[in-house]
Amino acid sequence: MGHSSTIKITPLHQSFVAEVGGVDFSKSVPEETCQQIADAAHTYGVLVFKQTRLDDDRHITFAEKFGELDSVLQFIPPGTKTRLRDDWDAGNLDVNGNIMSADSRHYRYDKVLLGLIASFT
Repeated sequence: MGHSSTIKITPLHQSFVAEVGGVDFSKSVPEETCQQIADAAHTYGVLVFKQTRLDDDRHITFAEKFGELDSVLQFIPPGTKTRLRDDWDAGNLDVNGNIMSADSRHYRYDKVLLGLIASFT
């Protein structure tokens, strides 16, 4: 179990978007800190984390603290290799680390997802 920490939430707008500081991503993020982050996400909708130094594995581990990750299998052709895991990937990079084409199915999924998120704000 990680240690307890106090994070700093700095609103970047009166009611939307805040910067989060003071999270030590070099260790497992404690549940108390995750709850503070979740509370800030509910308040501000969008959170900015600068210079986290998260690698892919630690980023996935951190994201899983907030619930099960969605599978991308329905959005990619069968047998397609993903960059991070067999059923999940994020970002705009292909398996070789190159930026994906804007006409790729994965890219279109990300655009749809961002549109859905925007419609709830």
